[in-house]
Amino acid sequence: MPFIVTPGVLTSYADNKLCHTSYEITSTKYRELKAHANGYMPVCLIEERRPSESIEIKDYRQKIYQPMTKSSFTKVISSLAKIRRSPDWSIKFNGKKISSITAEETLEEYTTKNYPYSLINITNWTFGICLKNYLLDANAVILVMPINLNKTDEGDYYKPFPFIFNSPNVLDYREGEYAVLLSESTCSYTIYDSNGHSTGIASNGCIIHVVDDESVRTYQQTDNMKKMQLVRTYTHGLGYIPAFKMPGAFFETCGDTFINESRLSGMLPDLNEAVREYSDLQAEIVQHVHSTMWMYVNIDCPTCNGVGKEQVFEDRFETCHSCKGMGKISVSPYDNIALTPPQMGESAMPSPPAGYIQKSDVALMVTKMNEMFYEKLYNALAAINMQFLSSVPLSQSGKAKEVDKDELNNFVHSIAEDIVYIMDKILSITADIRYGVVVVDKTKRQAMLPKIAVPAVFDLLSSSYLVDEIKTAKDSGVATLIILALETEFAAKKFYNNPEVAQLLQLTFNLDPIPGESVENKALMLGNEGVSQEDYIISCNIVPFIKRALREDPDFASKEYDVQMQIMDKYATEKMPDPAAKITPEPDPTLEEIPVA
Repeated sequence: MPFIVTPGVLTSYADNKLCHTSYEITSTKYRELKAHANGYMPVCLIEERRPSESIEIKDYRQKIYQPMTKSSFTKVISSLAKIRRSPDWSIKFNGKKISSITAEETLEEYTTKNYPYSLINITNWTFGICLKNYLLDANAVILVMPINLNKTDEGDYYKPFPFIFNSPNVLDYREGEYAVLLSESTCSYTIYDSNGHSTGIASNGCIIHVVDDESVRTYQQTDNMKKMQLVRTYTHGLGYIPAFKMPGAFFETCGDTFINESRLSGMLPDLNEAVREYSDLQAEIVQHVHSTMWMYVNIDCPTCNGVGKEQVFEDRFETCHSCKGMGKISVSPYDNIALTPPQMGESAMPSPPAGYIQKSDVALMVTKMNEMFYEKLYNALAAINMQFLSSVPLSQSGKAKEVDKDELNNFVHSIAEDIVYIMDKILSITADIRYGVVVVDKTKRQAMLPKIAVPAVFDLLSSSYLVDEIKTAKDSGVATLIILALETEFAAKKFYNNPEVAQLLQLTFNLDPIPGESVENKALMLGNEGVSQEDYIISCNIVPFIKRALREDPDFASKEYDVQMQIMDKYATEKMPDPAAKITPEPDPTLEEIPVA
């Protein structure tokens, strides 16, 4: 059913006077996280911390601000992007061909080799563009729409592409019914005065998409009164809206709508505090660590000529903005202190007429504030169980970078599920838009869709963390098999970009019948008949045996375990001495024969 919008309603949407009930909440949640992810200064956080500070100090804070929380956010996003490196991550098409679709225009070819905007495939879009938006804005809306609406050849296929509209641009949304979306692009419109005369052209006009189950209508602003005009109608005829909301963690209900929040929202309180701590630290360093010079000056302010006031209108004077009313040189809270010479009857000027204010030793205070700042960053990462990404160890606070791997996997798995959900939705809408005419049967179109596995094994922990974990396990006397599993995980990560070495190590871990034991222990076990001679020989020669097997059979690594062990047994047998050959020791001529009594 089409969503009816009148000109007055469109003007209200364009003027932000008509929005969905949770618009302010969703927009605020997005902007709070975006400030840290993109490195914007959250001005309100600083002003709330020191509400009585002067404008000069607040301005100075903004000038020296650096996005110190951005690095933590970037590390999280980069780490989660490794989901695509998981060993069980896969996108599998069924490979069946449909006669009405040429081999170059199949869904597999389009989404894995010919995706628009040089992205090559949908996976690159998902982890390069979508992932960050998803982590920042769990209430964003994705609209799947062809980029070639003006195609002229009937034989050409539509090229659907997902466009993300963040919460401030989602003016209205009703699940499964309609969406009103504000484009980031702008248009030109005419400016009229109160008499209706054209006075010029502006280029910041609104473009609004109205999406329902029949079409996508695009409206553009035509004048400075926010009048909107229909400029394009794309009739998709899907019977459902080709748009959906990003998944996320449930936050609350607002009327009959659900509000989500980012799965990274737990980081926000500590990130906000870290910003405040950092700003305070910079201010304290400048005010209390750097030397402040005082001096007597007798140079009139060039702006007000020593009067202390400046004329802003013919009959209006205000305090001089340059010298702040002193009449001499300008003064800043972080600048040198300027004093006017004493008047008649006052104490004489000291000689020399300048000096430095002796400040107390604040090294301890600065060190403590610095520790508090990094502790906030650590706690922000710990909120999502990713404290192993912290670059500064907090040894002074007694905190260790211990990670609950089960909790970490649960967290990452929930994100992987959301990512797969997004990709499934996009692919399904893409198939309907692209092939709705040539493959009328929806069941057949659904059969074209790939199966995307939600990975369960994730490669997120750093190599150094795994090395420490292996060392701790060995020092603690953990079972050999557990240490072997940890070493297998470390090898897979360390040699991710060297598949030959990774394959050799994996085969070594799998085929060694006496894994993790030293040569001395293996010999002792053989002497005590704890292991067979074949197993002993295989274990001592496991690497050359595997290299030989790979050289003789390139497909050795893909064979079943039993077949691989048969080959190892064969090599071991070749190295065993011939049991039929008995060695008789030669008599020692130096020994005299002892007579028998």
